[in-house]
Amino acid sequence: INYLGYIEGDQITDGTVDVIVADGFTGNIALKTAEGTANFLTNSLRDSFKSSLTSKIGYYLAKNAPIGTPPPRPLAKVIISGSTSKTS
Repeated sequence: INYLGYIEGDQITDGTVDVIVADGFTGNIALKTAEGTANFLTNSLRDSFKSSLTSKIGYYLAKNAPIGTPPPRPLAKVIISGSTSKTS
């Protein structure tokens, strides 16, 4: 067993620890906050994807994309050139 001691709130979900021991009140607040956040994000994404035809197409493409697919490479390099000399 590797006891780490007290942890901060931002370490609850980052994988620092596997088990968190808390009193009933504090644990319930942490649990309900996490559940509420997950429900809010899920509902917000669902509503966003249903809002227009374009977003529905984006949802369909994202849903069927394999996990871990690398982003597409750019088609061409962007080259910005300019002259630093002033002409009079």
